[in-house]
Amino acid sequence: MDMEKVQQVFEKEIISLGLSKEQALDMVDKAFANIKARRDKLLLVNRELKVVPDMEQAAAVVMLVKEEDITDKDDISDLKLSDYLVNIAFLEPIGHNASLDESLAMHKQWQSKNYPQYHSTLISLLFYRTAQRCGLTSFKNCWSRSMCNEGYPQYRAYTMPASPLDVECDKKLPNVYASLVMTKEEFEKINPDMDRAKYYSGI
Repeated sequence: MDMEKVQQVFEKEIISLGLSKEQALDMVDKAFANIKARRDKLLLVNRELKVVPDMEQAAAVVMLVKEEDITDKDDISDLKLSDYLVNIAFLEPIGHNASLDESLAMHKQWQSKNYPQYHSTLISLLFYRTAQRCGLTSFKNCWSRSMCNEGYPQYRAYTMPASPLDVECDKKLPNVYASLVMTKEEFEKINPDMDRAKYYSGI
């Protein structure tokens, strides 16, 4: 469902609460302005992992994982991380209708074909929550990793569904999404001239 249809549904729901149409439209405008403002803060890259200015050119969303969020610092000390790891999640599914094991197998094939030089995983639950906050249609109804870190390179290895559905790991979910995990230095080597103010902004 695109944003215009979502907004229309939202308007109907608010009007059903007994508000006037003017009050409802004002609430909708403010809510969607906040969503757009959060979406505009996202750091976006294309398939070559180069920073791009808008969603029309974007293939993936970039999130920063602070070092203090990683539980086992001994595992990453040799990486010389100064602040964080970079997690890049691709907006388009790499597969559909897959169980957890099938999703992992699809992901491994995708990685070996597209980005064999980087560590790669299923998406973090962070991206599912970002999609909800920023009005993205990606990162829903799929297998993901938890918000808890297990250290590099596992990063977030504990799997769970990014979905309102209550499912077991052998059940199929509609989408499969993949992400890359790299160091700050690796990402900045690809993007030496990026907008650092946006790079460090949060959602």
